[in-house]
Amino acid sequence: MYSVTFRNVAEYEDSSNILLWTITGKSIQITTNWVTPFKLRKVEVITKKKMLIGNLITQQIKEYSNYSSKDGSYIVRDIMVKYDEPLKRKFNAFMDSIRNNEDAIVIGNNGLESLKLAVYATRQTTINNKE
Repeated sequence: MYSVTFRNVAEYEDSSNILLWTITGKSIQITTNWVTPFKLRKVEVITKKKMLIGNLITQQIKEYSNYSSKDGSYIVRDIMVKYDEPLKRKFNAFMDSIRNNEDAIVIGNNGLESLKLAVYATRQTTINNKE
C-alpha cells in the first residue's frame, strides 16, 4: 500500500490518494477529498478490453470499449441500472436479520476491516503540507 495525503487549509487531510494491491495482484486506486466545489462519487473499473465508469450519485454506468488505435475511436454505451436507495436497503436487510434472527448481510467485521485499512493507510502516508 502506498498513500499520499495533502493538507492545505485544515487541521486534517484535505485529500488522499491510496494505491493498494489485492492478493491476486489487481491494483486499486482510491482518491478522496472534501475540498472540491461539488460532490463526486464514482467508481472506475479498467480492464484490457473496456472501461466502466459508475456515478454513485446518479446511479448511472457508462461503458467505453472497442478502442481503435488507428483513429482513436471507441464505443460508449449507457448501461441501465435500476435506481435504488442503498442505505435504505442495507437498513431494511439489517432490521430483517434482527426480526428473523438471521445473520446480517454485512457484519461488523466487514466494517472493522475497512476501518483497519483506513487507519493503516493514514499511518503509511506521505504527508505533503501546502502552506
